[in-house]
Amino acid sequence: MKTNILNILFILLFSLPSFSKSIQDHSEDYIALESGIELYVKHWSATNDQPTIVLINGLTYSTHEWDAFIQSLHKINPDIGILTFDMRGMGKTLSRNLLKDFLTPDISSPFHQADDLYMLLEKMNIQTPLHLMGLSYGGGVAQAYMSKYGRSQGVQSSFLVAPLITPVPAQMEWVSKRIKITRALFPFLKISEQDLFAFYFRQLVYSTFPMAEPIVLEHPFKLEGVYRLALAARHFNGHDLVELHPDHSIHFIAPTHDEYITQEEFRAYWEGLPKKKRGSLIYLENVRHKAPEEAPALLANVIFQMITSKDKKYFKGQTFSSRDFEKGLCLQSFIF
Repeated sequence: MKTNILNILFILLFSLPSFSKSIQDHSEDYIALESGIELYVKHWSATNDQPTIVLINGLTYSTHEWDAFIQSLHKINPDIGILTFDMRGMGKTLSRNLLKDFLTPDISSPFHQADDLYMLLEKMNIQTPLHLMGLSYGGGVAQAYMSKYGRSQGVQSSFLVAPLITPVPAQMEWVSKRIKITRALFPFLKISEQDLFAFYFRQLVYSTFPMAEPIVLEHPFKLEGVYRLALAARHFNGHDLVELHPDHSIHFIAPTHDEYITQEEFRAYWEGLPKKKRGSLIYLENVRHKAPEEAPALLANVIFQMITSKDKKYFKGQTFSSRDFEKGLCLQSFIF
């Protein structure tokens, strides 16, 4: 009996497909851009004519937060190319460019980050179809990129995962109330509105983010970096950019249990999109904001099917659930 069990386990072990890539099979380096910044970059080259997906960090992310998603995607198809990088104010790029980032105000807006991404893709000259995937703040950067550069570098589409659409209303209201109180108490105060906003917004970030996002404490300067990124995004409005996107290029991915963005906000953005700009709306069932960490296999399966499918239904503005993609779900995405 024991021998039979061992034989079965041996057969199962060697019948599993072998994968040509792992989380270690990549190149990584700092790449200097014309803007003077050096971005930390990790790149898995695409093979066998497969596309490349560009992963754009959320506000508190760095490249290593994508590890589980990357592993899941390469378990489904090891030939998919992946590019991930730390933007200004994030991860190893922050450590490398500390003085440049902190001495130059407002240089980390989503639009500056989009310009950096354009310069990075120009330098790397990746010769495969590209797809952008941005989480939260990174979704704002993807919108800024697509609205300015479109498909000029071979970018076919953007996957906006719980993206930045506008600054969080409750945060803006909190700061606004304190500015009004300050003005009422000190009517002759000569501090500018912009400086008052920055002062109170820093209080908000420093007092609330460590509790909601403890990862901001992993590096002595990360919390300040997050504050500056959020401050520079205070005027961002995704609604203003929708007309500038290429046609049928926006795939909107909405986690149904997002704790930061309401479902009403998701729907308002999607319904405000001109139909000719829509790709597809996909609800990730029972998933919270940080989908690449919380449901890496589920998200990887959805993204893989979307970027490799020739089915035109994904570019007609239809709505899908993540359950609609389970039929093609690769079992290997759940094997550790």
